[in-house]
Amino acid sequence: MGLPMEPAREILCREFKSTSPAQRINLINEIHNLKFEKAGNHSVVIDIDDETILAMSFPVME
Repeated sequence: MGLPMEPAREILCREFKSTSPAQRINLINEIHNLKFEKAGNHSVVIDIDDETILAMSFPVME
């Protein structure tokens, strides 16, 4: 059993290059200012080189 799923919609896409696997990339500022059209359960998926490295869900309240 799980949450109802809607089709995924990309709202932020950013390409970046890393000089080494240990380099930190700060995406917090870009995520912090996102606007959501409606309350509900949303998710963040981070793909690097077409491989998902993070998938996380979070609620957005009105």
